Amino acid sequence: MAAESALIEYGLEWWHKCSGSQVQWAARDVPLAGREGLHLHTIEYSSGVPYDASAPPLVLMHGFGFGAASYYAAAPELATRWPGRILCIDTLGCANSSRPAWPYPHGHRCELALAEAFFVDAIEAWREEMGLESMALVAHSVGAYLAIAYAERHPTRCARLILASPVGVPHPPAGLDQLQADAPLAFRLVLALWRRGWSPFFLMKDLGRGRKLLHGYVTRRFADESAWIAKPELIEYFVAVWTGGPKSAGGYLHSTLLTPGGVPEGSQGEFVYARSPTGDRIAALALTLPPRRVSCIYGEFDWMYFRNAADVREKAADPTSIDVYRVAQATHQQMVDNPRGFVDAVISAADPTSRGRLPVGAGFGANHGALAKVWQRAKKLPQDDDPITVWASEADGPARA
Repeated sequence: MAAESALIEYGLEWWHKCSGSQVQWAARDVPLAGREGLHLHTIEYSSGVPYDASAPPLVLMHGFGFGAASYYAAAPELATRWPGRILCIDTLGCANSSRPAWPYPHGHRCELALAEAFFVDAIEAWREEMGLESMALVAHSVGAYLAIAYAERHPTRCARLILASPVGVPHPPAGLDQLQADAPLAFRLVLALWRRGWSPFFLMKDLGRGRKLLHGYVTRRFADESAWIAKPELIEYFVAVWTGGPKSAGGYLHSTLLTPGGVPEGSQGEFVYARSPTGDRIAALALTLPPRRVSCIYGEFDWMYFRNAADVREKAADPTSIDVYRVAQATHQQMVDNPRGFVDAVISAADPTSRGRLPVGAGFGANHGALAKVWQRAKKLPQDDDPITVWASEADGPARA
């Protein structure tokens, strides 16, 4: 995909200007063991220094509507700081991976176990084909949901579980049903379509609205002042991901695994919830995986609220088994908003021996110059008035009022 190459090359050039380091990348389609004709598109970054085979590879998974190149600005630095391999994958049904048709009932009629296995089994087949003994999963948003499901089924293969803005952590709060019932008609129509399995790829691809809508999204969503934010390349990449292939399984991730959300007054609600809340599953995994191997990382102004993960940690049988960090001046797409702060947080999570125990919500990356755009929200979210006040180290920045 030319758009993927252009975005990755932009990230590499920006990182070279920042650091003087030359990082290489290579992409290939990895066939899935036991799933004839299917592949996962894979990008590998290398600093040119032989990697340490004893260090688990960092395997980066994207969120809904994105792809492996979402880490274009973060992966080059990871390649220079993590001793193992850096691998980014497109989930089955997404971006440049195989796009098979969705084989099950749509929406909430689909059994969760079937839906999860469809994607998780592909990740395991990819791991087998790649010959990886274990891996550290770094996964964003709904990709974090899939990483959780993978770690539940294959705990011995998951050396670390690093969840960036994991979707569906809290249970739906009191008042959500009434909030949705009182919503405008257009919103209630979207909710009904969601539950029945509607995919927004229909609007983007079949109705030909993709370029206009995605151009508007990228233009409004990301800051102009940050040198690493490549708006033209991001637009072309989004357009290619959303409209460049057939609608397939990846387009139904949200409507199959998740349920519509909302933020009732006084709640720590989120805009989507999981049919099987991931907070409960994170707490259970923290006991299954080796100590200090589960971390949650949020943007400072994320529309998913870090305090929901903090609550999971507080109620866990062993609270010290879960770390909760934040990335300064970032919203949901934290690896784009503040890639260097995101890398600092990931490195700390991936190597829990690298520093002492950090406070819940410790911030990373205030001094990297990010200027995230907190969408022009008609109604403030609780996190908009909950800035980072404690930092991981002196280098990450002083407390801000």
